[in-house]
Amino acid sequence: MKTDRPETEKLIANLSQQIAAKGLDPLCAEQLDLLRSGNFGRIGMLEDLRDRCGLDIPDFQVQFPDFGTLPPEVSDLLANGILHDISWHDDTCPSFIRTKDKPKADELGNDRVWSLWVDFADPEDREFPEWPRFRVCAPAFDGDAFCTDNAADALAYLLHQRIA
Repeated sequence: MKTDRPETEKLIANLSQQIAAKGLDPLCAEQLDLLRSGNFGRIGMLEDLRDRCGLDIPDFQVQFPDFGTLPPEVSDLLANGILHDISWHDDTCPSFIRTKDKPKADELGNDRVWSLWVDFADPEDREFPEWPRFRVCAPAFDGDAFCTDNAADALAYLLHQRIA
């Protein structure tokens, strides 16, 4: 059975390949079948699959299974350790901080450092369709410092901020 979301289908296909390649136990395949049927159960199902079955599922996809893929500019910085994923399912979209800011975030909270919010590619999937896709937020909830639909511009702005 197919879900009605192509992004979720891609994620499920990727997880199926990982399970087949690793020869994982039937429980992992059963959980994946639940996802495939559209029964996401509780929010933590993808996290359970990742942890129990050793699957490679980024935090943003665990928290936002329908999100799809990140723009290459963002995923490259994430893969290279320049950005750190702080996505949480109660937020509107995936979010990231600079890895160099992580010690301060760990001490004072994620809202005390510069952050990048990457919204869904399709404005209709966003909680606020009128907002640009990328938002750089200043520390201490001072609001959006920079908003754009261009990933490279948002990243340039974020990466050139001083540590708060």
